[in-house]
Amino acid sequence: MTKIDERISLELEQDLKALFGEDVACEVDAHDEQPYFHEGGGEWYVTYRDCVHCGRDSGVSLICAKFKSIIEGAILTGTVPCSMCKVRNKLSDIVVGFTRRS
Repeated sequence: MTKIDERISLELEQDLKALFGEDVACEVDAHDEQPYFHEGGGEWYVTYRDCVHCGRDSGVSLICAKFKSIIEGAILTGTVPCSMCKVRNKLSDIVVGFTRRS
């Protein structure tokens, strides 16, 4: 399965869950361990650019509203490690934008 197929499959799954009223979880791994950064289910899709160091395609993730506000607040000064190469990227270099889950 290619990255595009995985992304389409994920988006279709999320759309079906939304259609049938299922609560969709925030996709950040640390959601349950870091309540000061996270709260509730996934409400926003965040789209990422590729890692500028290794080219890893980060794609799209579903995040909770609290985490979205933290990203927005730190976008000019914050950094995040690539899950593949672990090199830190500036948030402003990798975050493309947010889309409200319907």
